[in-house]
Amino acid sequence: MKKYTKLFLATLCFISSAPVLADGYKGEAPPLPCVTIPNFNGGFEFTLGAIYMQPTSSNLTYTALNQVTTIGAGTAASPSLTTSTWNSESISPNYNWGFVLGVGYVFPNTANDVKLDWMYFHNNYSDSSDAFGVSGTTTTIVNFPVDNGTLTSGDVANSSGSVEYDFDAVDLTFGQYINIGPRLQVRKFAGLRYMRLNDDLSTSVVQALPVAGGTGSEIETSSGNLNSSFNGLGPLFGARADYYLGSGFGLSGMFDAALLVGNLSFSGNQLDVTTTETSGHVFNITASEVDDLNWDSQNVVAPAFDAKFGLNYKYQFNNGTLVALELGYQVTKYIDVVEQLDRGSASDDISFDTDVTNFGLNGPYLTLNVKV
Repeated sequence: MKKYTKLFLATLCFISSAPVLADGYKGEAPPLPCVTIPNFNGGFEFTLGAIYMQPTSSNLTYTALNQVTTIGAGTAASPSLTTSTWNSESISPNYNWGFVLGVGYVFPNTANDVKLDWMYFHNNYSDSSDAFGVSGTTTTIVNFPVDNGTLTSGDVANSSGSVEYDFDAVDLTFGQYINIGPRLQVRKFAGLRYMRLNDDLSTSVVQALPVAGGTGSEIETSSGNLNSSFNGLGPLFGARADYYLGSGFGLSGMFDAALLVGNLSFSGNQLDVTTTETSGHVFNITASEVDDLNWDSQNVVAPAFDAKFGLNYKYQFNNGTLVALELGYQVTKYIDVVEQLDRGSASDDISFDTDVTNFGLNGPYLTLNVKV
């Protein structure tokens, strides 16, 4: 371990002296920054923070429309022209709140510590849209997971979708601090990360259709759920740098990477109900069908990345307690942790193939850190 620490320090010295070497010295040894390993008294560290982030994933389409219009009589004298236009509606998540909690311990008379951090983001989002049948145009409405229908003149459909994200990430890391010159301190760390993500998409389409003969109406309702779930554990490594500007203020930056080995599962269901109006404006259920959709779970290896940049203010009390407040921006990315129906080409109707996609979070954060 000592050999690798010395190698790391030597590499830092070389990198920091590169600009000086580029300028050149005549018979003079270039000055190197002072690289030291600090000696802390030891104690506990507590972190409490708020995150305000926007989730990103590509499995948020809840309905699609194909509008087919034919113009012309379809004769040799008047040939017809048919146009087909596909449009889809997707949920657009906005920024929402989560939190981070952390506890750590610095070993006395060393520069080493251990930390346990938890990042929590549980939120849901929704969207809806209306579609109307148009004279001369046949509209096919596709509801995910599996249902479709047709709108003609006088028909009305309301589509809605909602997605719920349950995301938790827990890091256990062991770190070592290094001082580079009088202003820069680096914590290099390694450990383990556990991540859990449930991505639940719910959809619904309600179609109001006139009954043949012009009396009464018929309501067709299709609702479905698609659930993607990932649980993974793997090695984590990274580094955090704090640069002291003066008067208690400083800049901070952090980057880490993890390789999670986990299980990815996917399931769904669809409920179709037809309600018909009878005399006296009484509606009766005339048809009902439930379909359960299940796919085999799979083992995946999912890379993960986090990057932060922030501005902090630190104040040390007479008893040695250090309080730090940090405001910054964070980007988090997980690769291949969400399974979805392969939308493919909507003209192929419903595809039961699946593929995997990514999940991300990005937005500002505010943390309070106390060392005692």
